[in-house]
Amino acid sequence: MADTAADDAAALLRRFQADFNAGHSDRMAGYYTTDFAAIVNGAAVDRAAYLQSVDQLLSAGFGEIRFETHLYRRLAPELVLVHGTTFIADPGGATHRSAFSIICAGGGPAMRFAQTHSSVPGVAP
Repeated sequence: MADTAADDAAALLRRFQADFNAGHSDRMAGYYTTDFAAIVNGAAVDRAAYLQSVDQLLSAGFGEIRFETHLYRRLAPELVLVHGTTFIADPGGATHRSAFSIICAGGGPAMRFAQTHSSVPGVAP
């Protein structure tokens, strides 16, 4: 039997990837809950700072983000944990990667990123 919540989370990642790769910085805020919080390399980051860092990546010419997911786990009816690796190309063409765990909240097209824990991207081998 299919897990709709995991399918919704996978669709959310695909939509984010498409908008990021197309440079739609104006759409980024719509992917995050209003109470979104993050831990990046052990430091707490609020929604505004996280969105600013996404905008800075786009402004600096980073592009071609993609996600390799290793796990989808339903935590509650409308909460899904996604664990994987993000790959992103810098302006010079080098690919960087970082590990992530994201909690996605909601369902269907209303699903949003609620919390994430990630490392700062390192250069991928």
